[in-house]
Amino acid sequence: MGRALGIDIGVSFIKICFLDKKSISNVKRIESPSSSKLINGKHEVDPKLFLDIIVNLIDDFLRIDLNIEKIYVSTQMHGFVLVDDALQACSNYISWKDRRSEVFRVGKDSALDWIKKNIPNNILMKTGMGLRSGLPSVNLFVLQRQGKVKASMSFGTIGDFIVSNLTSTNISTSLSNAAGTGLFDVENNNWNSLLIDKLGIKLKPPLLYKKANRPVGLYKGIEVFPAIGDQQASLLGLERDLSNAAVSNIATGSQVTLTSSRLILNKSFQTRPYINNTFLLTIPFIPAGRVLNSLVSLLKDINNNFFGGKIETKEVWNNLINFTNKIDLHKEYPATLRINTDFIGSFSVNGGKVEGINENNFTINEIIAAFILDIVNNHVKSLAVLKKYKEFDTVFMSGGVSERLPIIQKALDMRLEEKIERSLIKEDALNGLRVLSIGDIESW
Repeated sequence: MGRALGIDIGVSFIKICFLDKKSISNVKRIESPSSSKLINGKHEVDPKLFLDIIVNLIDDFLRIDLNIEKIYVSTQMHGFVLVDDALQACSNYISWKDRRSEVFRVGKDSALDWIKKNIPNNILMKTGMGLRSGLPSVNLFVLQRQGKVKASMSFGTIGDFIVSNLTSTNISTSLSNAAGTGLFDVENNNWNSLLIDKLGIKLKPPLLYKKANRPVGLYKGIEVFPAIGDQQASLLGLERDLSNAAVSNIATGSQVTLTSSRLILNKSFQTRPYINNTFLLTIPFIPAGRVLNSLVSLLKDINNNFFGGKIETKEVWNNLINFTNKIDLHKEYPATLRINTDFIGSFSVNGGKVEGINENNFTINEIIAAFILDIVNNHVKSLAVLKKYKEFDTVFMSGGVSERLPIIQKALDMRLEEKIERSLIKEDALNGLRVLSIGDIESW
């Protein structure tokens, strides 16, 4: 029996590896194509850049092992590509970071505000997503109003687009990715046709794949399976019993999550499909790795432009890691300096801010500590919200940022009553694809 390939299309990296019965191997990573400079709220990338990278990676691995029988894909969620009947992209990849719905006007309102005012809440609640900029639902609404959507078109995540092109099949999607569009009905496990109609979106939703073990088609004789959401893949890859645990993932993106055997819809969190008729209760977009990247960029800019030196981003990150290891959390950091790291407006409309600056506390020590502690405080608050709906006694830590910065786990341990455990899985999304390839998962 041949083995499988796993591909994870992340925000920072595209990763590929061999999937064997007990382990993953030969992990290779390439930087993901990044969006162009933000203009009018747009975050777009040419989807062919992703496709070319992934096709080349697959072919490289096929030269290593000709006995590959299956390909599994996980993908960043919430973004999308419009495609035509010929499976060709007719838009760029519009990222989940896109905020055009806050810029485009419908009458006197932004598109996002128009939807809030005109779509009944009971219809929106069925999506399990909550309304926010960056969702395909609101961006497709804008594109439809601009005349850029045709009834013959369909759409899918960047992972769905890749799978469609690899297999030369109509675009399709797993339930995990369908739910991330904001156009899904998690109660009925199908597209929310009433919402789509009220938004006036005229296109063909992707074909839904509800079975985890049903391939979409073939690439060079190899079975290719529908792309699944990277969050679901990562949780599956932890290989832990999550029935009495929460997961605090702190990476480039960040979220806290509980699993649930029953459907719970609430404005305080998102509800997403998970394996074998279970659900995820999750609070996403918690400021973490992206805001620390902003801090790293500032430190790099100060060095390179103010002092005339030259330092690379990787070296700044290494210095930041070493610096945080010296911070003593038992001292009251920050004493008066407070930094709201919500730069992208996940929890507040106005974005982040710095407060309480005085002549004694505006130091690099206080600033870095304030960044770290605000990230921790956001996770503590989010975990408290979820605990109102389901009890848990353990918090599993995952994600590259919390792994590289042990101070985060130390700070959480000081704030939480629950037991904290660190996941030992290094590539949880790829490992989740390995678990999926074994065949024990029936449905999403």
